[in-house]
Amino acid sequence: MKDGPCRAFHCGTGFAHPKLAPLEARFISGVPAHFDALVKVLRTEKDEYRRSLVPFLLAYGRTREEVAEALLPSLRDSSDAVRNNAMRVLWQTQRGASKPLVPLAPVVRALHGPTLGDRNKASVLLGAVVEKDAALRDAALRGAGPLLVEMVAMRSRADREGSLLALRALAGRDLGEDPRVWKAWVESALARIGAGEAAQK
Repeated sequence: MKDGPCRAFHCGTGFAHPKLAPLEARFISGVPAHFDALVKVLRTEKDEYRRSLVPFLLAYGRTREEVAEALLPSLRDSSDAVRNNAMRVLWQTQRGASKPLVPLAPVVRALHGPTLGDRNKASVLLGAVVEKDAALRDAALRGAGPLLVEMVAMRSRADREGSLLALRALAGRDLGEDPRVWKAWVESALARIGAGEAAQK
């Protein structure tokens, strides 16, 4: 757990209101005690609204690793609300970790998902994962670089902001917000990666 607006690995508005403050203790003690039962709800509950609430509860798990492992399969849930909330919690859980908790492959797959929520949450999650291990940058670039460049140029603010966070993590620096600059950088980086791989053959 961490200090902040709540004691979970992901916080919404928290429990700062005096009427809400006493209620958090139920989550702090109750979620770890019933963690497996909550995961079962996340996997099997037919009502997608109920499933979509579970990631916020699981954020009160014992460890970041436990939370990440429980939420990872939900990146392929049929409900966009469940996928969105799972990635939202994974993003915040990953940000506070000292190492990558989520494999790249499912995050890149989610980035190519059908909704704005998929792209937005997967892009910021991708950035958070890569920030913990620079050795992942090349693989992330191959899987996501061109799509992130497309997102930077989109009209949707959510697309642009998420992709910029990811691209800054991939580059290890901020190149601004001009899609043309990022396109040139991604193309150059991918050419470098390709040349390096060819030299090793």
